Amino acid sequence: MQRLDAQITDIAPVGLFYTDLRGRYLYVNSFWVKMTSIPLENARDYGWAKAIHPEDRDFVETVWYDCARRLIPFEIEYRLCPVQEFKTSFYKSQIEAEVIWVHAHAAPDRDEYGRVVGYVGVITDITSRKESEAALAASYQFGQRLADASPDILYIYDLVTQGFAYINQQIEHVLGYPADYFIKRPLASIYQPIVYHADVVLLQEHIHGLNTLADGQILTTEYRVYDGRGKIKWLRSRGMVFERDAQGRVRQAIGTLQDVTQYKQLTAQQERKIDQERIFHGIVERIRESLDIETVLFASVRGISEFLDLDRVLLYQLFPDGGGVVIAETVKPGFKQLLGMNFDSEAMPKSCHDTSHDSFW
Repeated sequence: MQRLDAQITDIAPVGLFYTDLRGRYLYVNSFWVKMTSIPLENARDYGWAKAIHPEDRDFVETVWYDCARRLIPFEIEYRLCPVQEFKTSFYKSQIEAEVIWVHAHAAPDRDEYGRVVGYVGVITDITSRKESEAALAASYQFGQRLADASPDILYIYDLVTQGFAYINQQIEHVLGYPADYFIKRPLASIYQPIVYHADVVLLQEHIHGLNTLADGQILTTEYRVYDGRGKIKWLRSRGMVFERDAQGRVRQAIGTLQDVTQYKQLTAQQERKIDQERIFHGIVERIRESLDIETVLFASVRGISEFLDLDRVLLYQLFPDGGGVVIAETVKPGFKQLLGMNFDSEAMPKSCHDTSHDSFW
């Protein structure tokens, strides 16, 4: 202990201590006193442990005395609670925090013969670092909750590993696959079971396009995938640069996957409705433009076939005896034509015609 210069240790901005072989404190410097509010005479022996946070005390003491017994270095992080009973006007702590995080390190002190005679240790205030870590963790948790609350799938795609570095929990709600299924797996390995075979090229082109994006530029594409139940869903992917490497190349992209299945279905229905209206108006116009009954009939069956997308449409003339003949027909390739064929009364039930006069059905 004589080797320690008291003047130097008292101006050091860290807490210093010295113990005997059993781990009992023999000396603490003035900064240690300021950190703990425990004066030297009260810190001696085992009094120093009073400053340890109650939730950390058993753990710290166990590790400390185990290291002292085995004569090995001691290093640990724990919390201090400045002891209120020693906060006199003379020994009042200059650190007003209720809890102080410290990093403690102690090493065996040896005499001239190499025998361990005690421990020299230091405690450093790491409260600011711990607060920053806690703030960062809270920020991450907030971001995670925000991401999981999003109705869209949020992802970070790594172009180096060619897999997802992050994907939020919405993927399970939309597609029925857990997020872990996608993390750090090469995207190529999930093409086969998930991406609709005709759209694999679209996705590959989208990923290739991410490499060429300027900062702030958004790349959008739409493709189909199979969900966990085998149903086809449409996804709209929007990606942009998230991180570049030292050479300026795109390393990661961030983006969203939006389920646009319902939008696609509504759009298709609307387009089909427009097409049907166009076909219907075409039928009407062709009928208006012609006074020839045969032209009118064939225009009608062709229009109905287009309108309803049917394999066969025909007009059947019924005779009083129940028989009939096909007088107009349109049929898709691969089906036998029936135009001009006669059928007896068994071909059509009585409910299909009025026997009082000829009619078309």
